[in-house]
Amino acid sequence: MKVRLLDLFRRKVPILEWLPKYNSSTGVADVLAGITVGLTLIPQAIAYASLAGLNPKYGLYSSIFGGVMYIFLGTTKQLSVGPTSIMALLCLTYTHDTNLDMVALLTCLTGLVQLICGLLNLGFVVEFVSLPVVSGFTSATAIIMASSQLKYFLGIKFKPKNFIDMYVQLYRNIGYTNFTDLTLGVACIVLLLGFKVCGDRNEMVVLVLEPETSG
Repeated sequence: MKVRLLDLFRRKVPILEWLPKYNSSTGVADVLAGITVGLTLIPQAIAYASLAGLNPKYGLYSSIFGGVMYIFLGTTKQLSVGPTSIMALLCLTYTHDTNLDMVALLTCLTGLVQLICGLLNLGFVVEFVSLPVVSGFTSATAIIMASSQLKYFLGIKFKPKNFIDMYVQLYRNIGYTNFTDLTLGVACIVLLLGFKVCGDRNEMVVLVLEPETSG
C-alpha cells in the first residue's frame, strides 16, 4: 500500500523523477530558456492584466506563480505556463465592477477545479469537444480581443460593460481620439506586417534553393 501511494505521489509530482537526474548542462539550457520566455512573458502579462481590467502588477504576479508551481507539478518541459487572453477575458466577464476579492476567489475556484480534474485524469474529456467548436471559440476570442484593444489603439479611455457596449462607447467617444496613440499603433502594425512579409520571402527563397542544393 505504501509503495502504491509513493508511486502515485511521484506521478503527480514529477519533480521527484527528474530532479535527481538534473545536471549543469540542463541548467544552462533552462536559464537561456527562462530568459527568452521571461522577455516575452513580462509585456504579455502586463497586457493581459489590462485586458482583464486589473492593475498591470497583478498580471506579473499571475505569470510568476504559475511558472513556479509548474516546476513541481509540470509534466511537459516544452510547455510555457502563464496568463492567456482567454483567461483575461473570462476574468473581465465575471469580475467586472467588483473588487479584487472576487478576482482572488475566481482564481482559487479555477485552480481547485483544475486540480480536481488533474487528480481524476479527466484530460480525455477534451477529446469530446469537436473541432468546429474549438475553431468557433478561438475565432470569437480573437474578435473580442481585437475589439477590446480598439480603445487603446485610438487612445480613448472608457470602461465598457460588455461586447456591445464596447462599440457603443467607442462610437460616442470617437471624437476624443488621441492621434499620437493612433499614429504609434499604425506604425507598429506596419512594422509587424513588414517583418511578416520579410519572413515569408525568406522562407520562399529557402524553398527555392533547397531543390537546387540537393540536386
